[in-house]
Amino acid sequence: LPGGDIYFISNQSDQPIEINPEFRVSGLAPELWNPVDGSIRMLPVYEMKEPGIRVPLKLHPNESQFIVFRKKAGRTVEGNVVKNFPAGKVLASLNTYWTVSFDPAAGGPSQPVEFRELEDWTRIENPGIKHYSGTAVYKKQVVLDNIPSGEKIILSLGNLTAMAKVKVNKTDAGGVWTAPYEADITAAVKTGINEIEVSVVNNWMNRLIGDMRIPASQRPRRSPVIPYTMDSALQPSGLFGPVEIRAVPL
Repeated sequence: LPGGDIYFISNQSDQPIEINPEFRVSGLAPELWNPVDGSIRMLPVYEMKEPGIRVPLKLHPNESQFIVFRKKAGRTVEGNVVKNFPAGKVLASLNTYWTVSFDPAAGGPSQPVEFRELEDWTRIENPGIKHYSGTAVYKKQVVLDNIPSGEKIILSLGNLTAMAKVKVNKTDAGGVWTAPYEADITAAVKTGINEIEVSVVNNWMNRLIGDMRIPASQRPRRSPVIPYTMDSALQPSGLFGPVEIRAVPL
């Protein structure tokens, strides 16, 4: 562009990577433009080279980023990838005692179920959970004694299948559908008791596989084409975690 350069960086693997690419840019500082949530922030650590600039980057599995150069840069800024991608401070861990509600109309349990630990639905013997396909709503309370000012507060869900929506204190904090499965909850979180709600949805293959074991008249789902058998491997489903609330520098 007349005012700078834009680079698109893509991790083509299902594993996190750390790289140190050199860009054909002179005298301009790097910014990260996040294509998932639209956020823009400076990358404080970079090394001036001849004839370009080296920037430590970290990408989650299958993640992509826009690295944009448009503002004047100073000299080389010492540091490593951790300063460009700080993990932040953990304010609370939320890996135990969730109340999970399934949809009975989709074959799930009629009453909410307590998960003492986050668990893959397919490892649970109850067939209404093991073969469940649809949306399950995870709820719990967490007490936060102190919320740092001037930092972004995120709810990190760790890992899940396949998508989720987040609410904090009944305020919509958006959806997550790709790594790192994080939602910005800064505007919703508060000091004291917080109500956390995560709605997780998987696809319908587990239900179709489970339906092979019951009479056709009792099957809650219909499909003209079923590429599975009753012995097909189930898709790991649900919220796996680790789930954390973290404060991250802006």
